[in-house]
Amino acid sequence: VLHRILDGLLRLMAPILSVTAAEAWEHLHGLNENSPIEQSVFFAELPEVEDIAPDADLDQRWKRLLSLRSEITKMLETARKDKVIGLALDAEVLLLADDGELTAFLSGKEELLCELCIVSSLKTVSEAGDAVFAASEEIKGMHIAVRPAPGGKCERCWMISPSVGQDSEHPALCSRCAAVVRSLSA
Repeated sequence: VLHRILDGLLRLMAPILSVTAAEAWEHLHGLNENSPIEQSVFFAELPEVEDIAPDADLDQRWKRLLSLRSEITKMLETARKDKVIGLALDAEVLLLADDGELTAFLSGKEELLCELCIVSSLKTVSEAGDAVFAASEEIKGMHIAVRPAPGGKCERCWMISPSVGQDSEHPALCSRCAAVVRSLSA
């Protein structure tokens, strides 16, 4: 698997990082300066992936996640224009779904959507509470609210988190970054 990945990556990066790709290709395929020029990475065809079966279910899930991201991004832009937030990382996004199937789809995907949208916090909620929601234009039954994320800004990841300042050893970091820094220094 690693051989196949490296072979494909070298073919793809050859036009950009030519010397590095050529040297790595020679080592990967046991070539030397006496090898025919036709065996160089610059004459190799793009990698074939016909033996990798498409996963329609995975494709559909990602298509749906990316359409959610698109709708969230629109709301983030509106919140930025209205001066509710400065950057996307300043935001906490709340998702409220009217549809049970959509709620089930969102369940457990909050962290992934948070990363996809590059926001500090993303939560699914069952009721509006004090947040101001706007209906999604593209996704029926989806309502999105954007508000400033609660907490302080982590100096390492720049995300806003309520856990910033709770670690006495690393007061400027969120709990996730503090754990990473602690593991690196151990």
